[in-house]
Amino acid sequence: MLCFCLILLLEEISGGRMLSFSGLPGTGKIKENSLAGAWVYTFNVNLSSPSNTLETGDPIIINSNPLTKAFRISPVSLLQYNVATTGNPILDYETMPHTFELQILICDKAGAQALQILSVVVLDEDEPPEFQGNLATQTVMVYILENTPPGIVYQFHAVGSTNSTSTTLSYSWTPEGPFSVSPTGTIFSTKAFDYENDLPSYPLKITVNNGQGLNTTGTVIINIININDESPYFTIAKRVFGIKEEETIGTIVTTITAVDPDGELFNNSLHYSITAPQRIPYFSINPDNGVIQVASRIDRDIAPLNQHANITLEILAEDSPSYGQSSSITIVITIEDINDHPPECQRYVFREQFQETISPGTVIVDLQNICSDGDAVAPNNLFNFTGLSGVGSHKFAQDPPGSGRITLVGNMDLENKTGGAEKDYILKIVVEDIVWPFFRNNIYIFVRVLPVNEFMPVFSSPSYVFNASEILAGKSHPF
Repeated sequence: MLCFCLILLLEEISGGRMLSFSGLPGTGKIKENSLAGAWVYTFNVNLSSPSNTLETGDPIIINSNPLTKAFRISPVSLLQYNVATTGNPILDYETMPHTFELQILICDKAGAQALQILSVVVLDEDEPPEFQGNLATQTVMVYILENTPPGIVYQFHAVGSTNSTSTTLSYSWTPEGPFSVSPTGTIFSTKAFDYENDLPSYPLKITVNNGQGLNTTGTVIINIININDESPYFTIAKRVFGIKEEETIGTIVTTITAVDPDGELFNNSLHYSITAPQRIPYFSINPDNGVIQVASRIDRDIAPLNQHANITLEILAEDSPSYGQSSSITIVITIEDINDHPPECQRYVFREQFQETISPGTVIVDLQNICSDGDAVAPNNLFNFTGLSGVGSHKFAQDPPGSGRITLVGNMDLENKTGGAEKDYILKIVVEDIVWPFFRNNIYIFVRVLPVNEFMPVFSSPSYVFNASEILAGKSHPF
């Protein structure tokens, strides 16, 4: 313990009186943990003369053993003063000295001084138990992964007051929920948590009680960490889609959407891809938003689409492509045929020759088997023949109508002056689609009628009389 320095007291005698304290030396007592301004002790000052006054600011604490700023002096009345706590620091029986000796000095304006000692005894109080570690000063945040089996979540420690008559601490917590606290301060989970269905966090108020009505409360917040344990699922109900052939590259067919039950973090990272494309990549998918678009020319009229109009795609949705969960869905895109081909023929000019003795009903030319349409399916690949016209076309007809089977309906007799035939005919017929936009081509048919030696020579008179000279030379014409 530090030794006190001796201070000589100067006394001014005035009428047999001197400057002094009343009530000092003395002893004051104060409970630990008292707030600032708590009363410790009261004393009075006796002036050497009624006309004297104290120096401004007196009395003062000039020294303490041990040194401290925990006390101050404040006036109660003209010559009465209180010693009280400053709150800096708060007195603590367990960590600070139990006694303080304060040297209090007074001086008056005549130059007289007086010095006395006030002993302050700090009294031990039965304090609440205290948490140790982080829980003593702050809210503790604890994190556990979802699907973690029930078990230890957090271990905390608490101690009771040194002067408490109870040595056993007990714990309680609210809300009870899916947790328990052991008598040794261990927090246990009683279930495995599912982030998608349970609360994301659980604030626990932990109270430690010393059995004598004193307690302390701390907060532990247990947070459930979302993990990638759920596969995404598709939200589209429709699985079959249709698109016309020859659509422009970039045309949107549909949008594939999926949701990840693991929540927003993994939803934002969904990645879409086509896992089983056809040999020709007709379609592409935006990996970020699932939009399926036309990626190359689609011609329904050539293999393999002319035989199989359905394209099957397997769409994969992954929530984290390198290590995440995934799901797939199969969709079918049907390619619709359009009428984009005109009927085409092997020839568009025909030259036919027939003898004049040809009979009505004879087939001049049959166009049905030499024309075809490149469109894949009916009615786009159906056509007929119309508009038979040209010089002498009235002698020809389609049988049946529209079939392209052109037959003779008139007389081809070149010798018949009435209703007979011409030697040459030029016919035109149109081959045309039966549906919009009615593509067409013209076919020209040239028909030549050949004469036939079908009659015997006929004399113009039944008998003839000639006169010839007897002297006519040989091989001479008598007429």
